Amino acid sequence: MTSNSPEMSEIYDSIVNPGMKIVLSDPPPSREPNNWLCCSYVNLDPNDFMALYKRALTLIQIENNVAALAERGITYYCLRKFCKALTDLNEAFKLGPDNALILRGRKYNEALLDLNRTLEISPNDVLTLKVRGMTHLFLNKCENAISDFNTLLKIKPHDSWTLSNRAAAYSILGRYDDAILDFNKSLEVEPNNAKWLNNRGTTYRMLGKYDKALLDINRSLEIDPDNAAILNNRGTTYMKMGKFNEGRYDINRSLEIGRNCENIQIIGKYVEAISDFNKFLDIEPNNTDVLASRGTSYLNMGKFVEAISDLNKFLEIKHDTNILTNRAVSYAYMGNYNESIFDLNRLLGINPNNTSALKLRGKCYIILDNFNGALSDFNRILEIIPNDAYALMYRGVIYIKLGKREEALSNLNNSLKIEPVLCERGAIYVILDKYDNAIKDFDKILNANSSNVEALIRRGEAYKMSNEYEKALFDFDKSLKLEPNNTYALRDRGETYTMLKEYDKALSDFSSCLELRPKNDTWNISTLFNRARIYGIMGRFEETLSDYDKLLVLAPKNFLAATLMERAGIYDRMDRYDEALSDYSKLLALTPKNLYVLLRRSEIYFMLDKHIEALSDVNKSLEIKQNNVDALKQRIRCYKILGEFDKMLLDANVLLEINPNCFETLHTRGVAYKKMGKYNEAYLDLKRSLDIKPDFGDAVLEFTIVKTIINGHSEFNGNRLIIPYNELQDIRILNEGGFGKIYQAIWVNKLGVERKVALKYLKSSKGYSVDIINEIACQKVIKIFCGKRDSQDYNQS
Repeated sequence: MTSNSPEMSEIYDSIVNPGMKIVLSDPPPSREPNNWLCCSYVNLDPNDFMALYKRALTLIQIENNVAALAERGITYYCLRKFCKALTDLNEAFKLGPDNALILRGRKYNEALLDLNRTLEISPNDVLTLKVRGMTHLFLNKCENAISDFNTLLKIKPHDSWTLSNRAAAYSILGRYDDAILDFNKSLEVEPNNAKWLNNRGTTYRMLGKYDKALLDINRSLEIDPDNAAILNNRGTTYMKMGKFNEGRYDINRSLEIGRNCENIQIIGKYVEAISDFNKFLDIEPNNTDVLASRGTSYLNMGKFVEAISDLNKFLEIKHDTNILTNRAVSYAYMGNYNESIFDLNRLLGINPNNTSALKLRGKCYIILDNFNGALSDFNRILEIIPNDAYALMYRGVIYIKLGKREEALSNLNNSLKIEPVLCERGAIYVILDKYDNAIKDFDKILNANSSNVEALIRRGEAYKMSNEYEKALFDFDKSLKLEPNNTYALRDRGETYTMLKEYDKALSDFSSCLELRPKNDTWNISTLFNRARIYGIMGRFEETLSDYDKLLVLAPKNFLAATLMERAGIYDRMDRYDEALSDYSKLLALTPKNLYVLLRRSEIYFMLDKHIEALSDVNKSLEIKQNNVDALKQRIRCYKILGEFDKMLLDANVLLEINPNCFETLHTRGVAYKKMGKYNEAYLDLKRSLDIKPDFGDAVLEFTIVKTIINGHSEFNGNRLIIPYNELQDIRILNEGGFGKIYQAIWVNKLGVERKVALKYLKSSKGYSVDIINEIACQKVIKIFCGKRDSQDYNQS
């Protein structure tokens, strides 16, 4: 069976036997809504049908026995050879129009009359007891069915077929413990019977014992791995456990291979049935009964277009709510939810209290994100059936979607009184960050069954979220001993190891998880992302780049930006700046106002001497967030290298308004003042910087230079600058010799510091500018100097 809408998987559970009309009827209160095993597996053994057929054939050969013809007709019907069945039944009707057995092909109630007469004559006829038991079961007369099965078990106490079908009857009545006992007995006789293992698993699911349910269903799939019905059952179980990805995966697989489903093989061969229907419709193209049967067969085969075509023809001829329901189901399977809702609206117009139609419409609304419409439908169901656990659970889900977490929790609490949904409530507590409450719920489950893998994993997650990593690891380890390939436990344990910085172990768990998951699984993508990050932390850059490359192929858009960000960071660390720039540029195309990316791209441009581009990015970042400290610091760097010291000074002033005692910014502004020739201002900023952080090397160097300049020294290799004449006081001759006259004076600099200096008068220096003297000094043609008598009295300048 194929479907475009895995979300509608639960609809599959509502489909009854092929060839019969699908009715989404309300189940008994003790039954799980829209899902029960008897619809799939509790059928008379095909060998018994063949025995019935051969017996009828022998009687027919002797004479035109009416009962025998009718019985063979019934056998054809059960084998889904409908045209042959009609032929025999019509012939029998001509010979004996009042024979009740003939009508068994159309009405089970009348069939019981004949079976009852037979058992009055031969009360222990095994075959008749089986047929009557099954007829009772089809009519939902489970107590009567159990009575017949009890009689059979007195005759054959360990008959596994009878035990399994009695178990099904018990289950329909909600007597799950009795059902489990019968399934256990039947499986003692046939331990590898995939059908009964699956049915016992379904019963465990009804009891909320999901771990036991999965054990049985998994064993069933080991025996029959391509059985679509069993896969669907496991998918439904995963859904109940909140494991939606696993659930959808199994349900999709079941829909893909549904055509080969054992359920189809046992109940009847649709292809053969449809062949007969086609022949009949060639003669009577508007026969509504055959159109309904063929449409239903197409529906069960997953041929929804063909099913809808037949159902449309039927509805053109006459109105029938059952057929309208089938068409709504078909539309839903095809993903045509609006068309399905249209039909459901018509059904609800006829019967506003049709809870099955309300449930299906509510689910369609959820898929279409019409949560208010869905909420209205499930509210209506709860008005009709206040304790419907199914509706309470769905309403809880809707409240979560609407962000009403407290209301969701309330609904799940109420559902908990009816069904064991402790896991679901615990999960809501985790969402609400109420980890202690969540752990208490999971503790209750584990006190009842310490091997409940789902509860172990969820409790481990709660421990992880509350930073109790050792307790989390204990739960994950235990769950993996029970289920070594449980990908949820592997992922969560890997994340816990990551938090503990045990990266080798984390890497091992993530890698094991990735080997077990489908390659295009969204959940798998997040695990691949985690592994890539671990490789990056460990410095295994080529492996991390390989994972990020895979992610960029697989990842949906919401993962794309994060992947580009991480890969750009790895390129950055590897000094592969061109590739980092490429990724940052792609990222900015997705998120143009990403402040971090703009700043990082600016820094890389700066390192690559692309200062204009660097300045452009930092300007954009400041348009997004004014006065951002990191952006202002980066722009100061750009202005400095571009020689725009006045702008550099303005940004430094803004930074110092934000943090007046930032030693780095004081140093930066001091440098700006120095570049602008404002040495006194530079001196004051650099001194303040050193007062705050005395060992700041860059400030020490700049302060020394500025101080030297102020004291009259050049920055060029220690050469003297020309001292302005007005700074010299008390000039007088110190000495005279071959070197000419030497003068002494008191030099008072701009900061008021006094010192003695020695001066030599150069007769030919009249008219020299300071620039010329400095140029001469730089070229070391001459040195401007003064002699000194000793370090106490005179200083070289």
